[in-house]
Amino acid sequence: MTVRWLSFILATALLGYLEPLRAQQAFSRRGIIAAALTRGPLVALFAADTIRAVAELASARVLFQPLLQTSYTTSSPQYHVIAELPLDGVLLRGRRLAVGRATLRSAKAQYLFNRASIVFDADTAYTRAIAATARAALSRRTAIDADSLRIIVAARRDAGDASELDVQLAIISAGQQANLAALDSVAAIARLLDLQSLIGLSADSVRIVLADSLTLPPTDRTIPPRGTPLRIVAASSNVDASTARVALERRSRFGSPSLTAGVEKGDPTGAQTQALPTVGISLPIPFPGRNRGVVRVAEAERSRAVAALAVVTLESSRQVSRARRELVAAAARVQRTSGLLAGAERVAALALTAYREGASPLPSVLEARRNARDILTQYIDELTALWTALAAETLVTSTEGS
Repeated sequence: MTVRWLSFILATALLGYLEPLRAQQAFSRRGIIAAALTRGPLVALFAADTIRAVAELASARVLFQPLLQTSYTTSSPQYHVIAELPLDGVLLRGRRLAVGRATLRSAKAQYLFNRASIVFDADTAYTRAIAATARAALSRRTAIDADSLRIIVAARRDAGDASELDVQLAIISAGQQANLAALDSVAAIARLLDLQSLIGLSADSVRIVLADSLTLPPTDRTIPPRGTPLRIVAASSNVDASTARVALERRSRFGSPSLTAGVEKGDPTGAQTQALPTVGISLPIPFPGRNRGVVRVAEAERSRAVAALAVVTLESSRQVSRARRELVAAAARVQRTSGLLAGAERVAALALTAYREGASPLPSVLEARRNARDILTQYIDELTALWTALAAETLVTSTEGS
């Protein structure tokens, strides 16, 4: 009765926690990923850099930025209206566009990689939540079976076919399985709450249920995309942008001329009543050392971008190789472990039958059941590792067209 009451108390506590959550929403793996990409808290943050790059490119496309200047003097003519047209848009617009376009390509590639990271986090969190739910279900089933075995042992003791030691062993085993079931249930709830936070839902209570189960991944997901990884594309575009910025700053050291035109009017003596036109050109003086510091900063940024590209290329190659090795190893472990499941469950069933018939002691039954549960738990862990390795490979091999 102690084990039953313990199971009842644990179940009542969990049901009391989940009681306000009857209207839960079911999410599939694709649904969670879609929700993370639309309602997740990081999406707007990652999009900010791309929006800024688009705005900078729009500014670089501006050809003319005229200026209007008005002044008043006490000497004749007193009123001056001068319009100035800088020619930097004509002379430097091409280089500015090169910088803006390269920066936008880098921002887009980084944004796509960040979205792929969100997909990876959501996919992995969903896999872990499914695995935790499966382990909780296995623990509950094992606890029920352990309590049933306790009842069988008690009945055999009353019939004179079992000892008090067997009864105590069965009670201890049932209690352990009840405690393990409670721990796995709490862990499953924690995984669901973690999953909710990725899609922008509050983590104070469970609001979702999982529509998918933990099975082998579909074969189409095991085909890696082809092309240059997004991180390398972003780093390469950074090199292009920094190189174009160096060329822009070197050209800007000489300055840009501007055209001026306007009118002057207002003679207090009345001798001049017409407006006097003025036309001119402004030429910057290229002083030695002009813009030298800005050019050196741009050159340093280019050197840093080149070094970052080399680091990202090596790191990406290492991550791709590691992800593929882990994927192959995880698939092999799943295949080996799946071959042990049927045998372990059959051994546990035969051990229980032999105990009922008096041909096997109770410790053999407990050992067989423990082995069957351990193998099934290992299979759940191996499937989790396979899905995680597949998501990691998809992340590190993500391309612009994938």
